[in-house]
Amino acid sequence: MTPEQLFEAWGGVMENGYAVMHAPVQRSPAGTPYLTRPGVVLLSRPQVNPAGLQAFLTGFDAGLQFDHYLSAPSARAMTRPAAISTTS
Repeated sequence: MTPEQLFEAWGGVMENGYAVMHAPVQRSPAGTPYLTRPGVVLLSRPQVNPAGLQAFLTGFDAGLQFDHYLSAPSARAMTRPAAISTTS
């Protein structure tokens, strides 16, 4: 089996050029969110793609507003190469 076939067999998909293996967020009877299997999101190459976290973040309680992180100016700035500083 090739690495590509294994990736697909385990539920991997490509989203916007990034590898993703979604793990749905489950809830205990008391409402505690948890994962039943590991998920993988490629966050970075030479640039960052926080949008890959969308499905994961929206699986949590809306009151936590985790999904708002993706629309924050700092998250959008990370996707632009000009936003990366090489100075300290």
